[in-house]
Amino acid sequence: MIIYIKMMCMKIFFSPRLSPILAVLLWVFGCASLSAQVFLEKKDPYTGETAVYEQTKVFADGTPMTKAKADGVMYLVKDNDFYGRRIENHINVKWFGVKGDGDKNDLGTDDTKALENAVKILSQIYKGYDLSGDNLYGGFTLYFPAGKYIV
Repeated sequence: MIIYIKMMCMKIFFSPRLSPILAVLLWVFGCASLSAQVFLEKKDPYTGETAVYEQTKVFADGTPMTKAKADGVMYLVKDNDFYGRRIENHINVKWFGVKGDGDKNDLGTDDTKALENAVKILSQIYKGYDLSGDNLYGGFTLYFPAGKYIV
């Protein structure tokens, strides 16, 4: 587990006449807020990548997190704390167990169930919203690494 401390302090103007101890006390107690961001690193079982999760109390839609919402891929629960996966570039379909290991004879893993599970989980997180005139806003894009996917 990695903990980052983020400080947001007010500007404090130091006078050369202030003692160093007083200056430090003013700086420490003058902080407007002190908050800790807690991150969890976990090796992805399917890709081997190091996934970074940030502690959260709310689901993507703003509702409180529950164990039922922790899908094990995008949201985790550890020691009764919840963590949401940080997405840097894309959502890799392999995070959900999709293999893409088909060969030229169409032999390989049937990825249907894993792909359906990915779409189900992501549809709950990235809901589309009707703007107007049948235009939707939201959704998600899945990244399919090179391979042959059998569905």
